Amino acid sequence: MRAAYLSLYKNKDQATERFEHAVNRPAPRWEVAEIYPSAQKTLDGEFGFTTHWPVAERVDYDPMLGPWLRRWLAARSKQHYAWLADGLDTNPDALDEALGIRRPADWEPMIASTVSIRVQSKTVATFIEIYPASAEKRAISIYSSNSWLDEAKAGFPGANGVQAHSSTFATRSEAHAFVTRSTASDVAIIPASERLDLPQATKGAERWYLGEPTAS
Repeated sequence: MRAAYLSLYKNKDQATERFEHAVNRPAPRWEVAEIYPSAQKTLDGEFGFTTHWPVAERVDYDPMLGPWLRRWLAARSKQHYAWLADGLDTNPDALDEALGIRRPADWEPMIASTVSIRVQSKTVATFIEIYPASAEKRAISIYSSNSWLDEAKAGFPGANGVQAHSSTFATRSEAHAFVTRSTASDVAIIPASERLDLPQATKGAERWYLGEPTAS
């Protein structure tokens, strides 16, 4: 199996074809990885290599590798040596330039949080809030003293439970599309801004209700 895999790269034309195929996929996703010699020999008696992902915290909504590599270079310890292509240590963005990686023209990282409000174990409202990923990080835990969910829950008298989960998107339009596919076609999607009788979005966010809230 190992020989078959490596044989693809022994022929220059095959290697070029494989690279072009990887680059020109509809949505290629490049990653940065650590590859280092293994302390154990392989079955054929040679020392192999170990690959580890990720080398640093990856931001799902950002396709760029330069910022990712820069964070890793800044975070590594003095005892952590790295062998990089010429110039990458001083200009990590060259990695994106070489691979042709670009952000979408309308790149605007957004987070969409789906929230369900409960009163006595009964769900009285479900909504989605969209807000910039670059804003101050929101605590998602209901046990956090500074959780924005406390503010969201305050609009519903008697609310004593809340559930939430979040997704990240590269653009605002992708986040809006997420809202439209988050519920059945026969369930109304209600912009809070058009229903001033309903609790409004928390600061800096947009809110859509999935269905009409019910009385507690």
